[in-house]
Amino acid sequence: MNTAAAKVIANRRPTNGAGLKSPLVDSAELTWTPLGYFCLYRLAVATFFAVSAATGHLLRPLGTYDFGLFLLTSMAYLAFAALAAVLHWQRRPAFTAQAMIQIFFDIVAATLLMHASGGIGSGLGVFLIVTLAAGGLLLPGRTALFFAALATGGNRHQ
Repeated sequence: MNTAAAKVIANRRPTNGAGLKSPLVDSAELTWTPLGYFCLYRLAVATFFAVSAATGHLLRPLGTYDFGLFLLTSMAYLAFAALAAVLHWQRRPAFTAQAMIQIFFDIVAATLLMHASGGIGSGLGVFLIVTLAAGGLLLPGRTALFFAALATGGNRHQ
């Protein structure tokens, strides 16, 4: 990049209160963008579970232990995924509150779906791993550890 272009980019960056140039990347994009991808992932998974359960075309062992619980949980999970996507688009409530609520609901939904499918042997624990990894990326250390402990405690009796 030539020096003239570098000067234009440097001058376009906003300054903070001390007059220092802020980084090129907006900090909001470092938080809201990954949460948006996680919302899309949740919407895809919830749609798959809800459509599969509603049409009765479930892959084994999904819903084999308690089909009614699986159907109810997958429909509620789809409704929550749609609501979370809308709230993400509006960026309300604040990022931390939104991320914590979404991860908490993901853990509860994954635990219920796992229980309805026969427990840990169903293979649905993978969704907990994805949720906890997202929580570790989106939230500070102690909060991520809290969610890991919550997921462990919820699946201890499976």
